[in-house]
Formats: sequence, structure tokens, C-alpha cells
Amino acid sequence: MKKKVKLITTIASLCLAVALMAFGVYAATSESLKVNSSVSFTSTTVLFDAVVDITGAVEEAKHKEYQADNTKVAQSFEDFDVGALTFDEQHREITYKVTFANKSNFAIDIAVTGTPASVDGQLTVTETKTALTNIAKDATNIVYTLVLKLDRVDSNLAPTTVNLVFTATQAE
Repeated sequence: MKKKVKLITTIASLCLAVALMAFGVYAATSESLKVNSSVSFTSTTVLFDAVVDITGAVEEAKHKEYQADNTKVAQSFEDFDVGALTFDEQHREITYKVTFANKSNFAIDIAVTGTPASVDGQLTVTETKTALTNIAKDATNIVYTLVLKLDRVDSNLAPTTVNLVFTATQAE
């Protein structure tokens, strides 16, 4: 009977050791990174439409549309609080795409702030904003793109924050 108890205890200990090792290997190879995000717009005498699309995260795609109010001189949109987005092994690239249409009777410029910096070897940030200056009256499909690409996760990499602020002004 003693031998049977020892055998069962040994087998149970071995199973527990294998399970803990497997969990440790899984935890060591599981990559993820949180990105806290928001998008906001400001202007004083400029009218424009904007469409925000965020794709590629573990969470489902985010979409929000803003329409110019032609009855107002100043444009004011509520902030788009995107919340937390997650990278993982299957979702290694998050894309922020904002499409503008100029509804003013003059050319406009749009400045962008709040983009994160790349983290060497871990996170690559690519920004395309060349079309945001001197946007002609009635111009549509003016696109700003921000791509965050997860290269690898390190325990020293803090969660990233993306707080995009688009400021529209009359072009000079």
C-alpha cells in the first residue's frame, strides 16, 4: 500500500512539474502590448468632415464619423475615446486612418500632435501626413495614416499612449 501511495504521489508531482513548465514556456512566448488611444479635433474658423478608422488590434475595428455643421463658424467635435487596444502575436500592426474633407470656403491646414515615438527594436511608428497642408476648398479624401508595428515585446516596454489631436486652421 505504501508503494502505491508513493507511486501515485510521484506521478502527480511529475504531472504538476510538466504542467508548470508548459505554462512557463507559454507565458514566456506570449507577446502582448496595450495601446491607450484617443482622437480629438480643434479649429476656430474652419469647417471639415472627418472619418476615423482604427484597424488591426485584437479588439474589433473602431469607426467614427464627424460631419461639419455649416451653421457654425467654429468646428467642435467630441473626443473619440478609443480606449485600450491590444497587440498580440496575430495582431502585430495597428493602423489609425483619418480621412478629411474640407467644407470651408478657403484652403485649410491640419496639424497633428500626440503621435508616439518608436521604441528601437520593439515598436515601429510610421506616420503619413504629407497631404495635410494647403488642403483646397471642397477637397475630399485627404488621408492621414499612423501605423504602429509591434516588432517584439520586452518587459521593460511600458504601455503606449496615442492621443492624436488634429488642429485645423485657415491656410496662409
